[in-house]
Amino acid sequence: MISAEGISPDPMKAAAVRNMMEPSNVSELRSFLGMVNQLGRFIPKLADKDKALRDLLSKKNCWIWGMEQAKDFQTLKDALLSPPVLGIYDPNRDRKMSADASSYGLGAVIMQRWQEGWNPIAYASRSLTQTEQRYAQVEKEALGLTWACERFRDFLIGKHFEMETDHKPLLSLLGSQALDALPPRFQRFKMRLMRYSYSIVHVPGKSLWVADTLSRTPVKQDIVSGATKLTYAETELKSTEKQKKKKENKASSRRSGSDGLNPVIVGVSAGLTVTFLIVVFLVLLWCYRNNKGSSSAILKFNDADYFPKPVMCRSTTA
Repeated sequence: MISAEGISPDPMKAAAVRNMMEPSNVSELRSFLGMVNQLGRFIPKLADKDKALRDLLSKKNCWIWGMEQAKDFQTLKDALLSPPVLGIYDPNRDRKMSADASSYGLGAVIMQRWQEGWNPIAYASRSLTQTEQRYAQVEKEALGLTWACERFRDFLIGKHFEMETDHKPLLSLLGSQALDALPPRFQRFKMRLMRYSYSIVHVPGKSLWVADTLSRTPVKQDIVSGATKLTYAETELKSTEKQKKKKENKASSRRSGSDGLNPVIVGVSAGLTVTFLIVVFLVLLWCYRNNKGSSSAILKFNDADYFPKPVMCRSTTA
């Protein structure tokens, strides 16, 4: 964003890191430092800035989170949100998107290739809903990739990109496998991804530090405007449902509008058997077989159509 103070990162891009909570144990701290180390070549004097945090990783030291550790943690977060770490999007450069899922959150980052390497352009994370937390892990990973593409759609639509995952089964499920061969939930994920041009690649989990860390420290809700929550696939599905309902209503009105079936419907409602009604119907047709409109090809009795028009047209034509 450009303001009177100069150029600064878009708050929407940086919210996932800015709102990251302080680690409460060695595992969470190691995950955070892994992300910092992956981007460390862009952070000047990194060894000085993370020393107090690295000391907590040693088994010789007790876990004591004090003011010094909190200060270094905030300093590193600020470094991750400042140039040259957080880059400015360039539509002409290669891009890749990484996403990961933990048992309670999703994390993602989009990067672009620069001379020094891959620069992050935007971060994102969110917590899983109670329903999503019951997904199988492979479904959570697929959800993470799908959500990340929709979250970064402004950077990705219309351009080919790499989609990184540490879950090998997704290479087939969201890649080469046919849509009709997938389970229903994966069909929905893949339909939501149809608007994007991507190549899905496997990356070992130890190399996916940024997305992994963001998924383990998710913000409470994803920051997306309400107007954009309706995805492309959902719009297409609703359109299909409307067309289907329209066809059903048209067919229903055609059936109900055919006066020829009304005597049968009334008779059945009155308790008469269908066989009896058919016999009576055939007798009436035989008696009035000469009362046949040549132009409309419809059998009539007292100016009432006794067969639906489409059926009668086909039968007389044959």
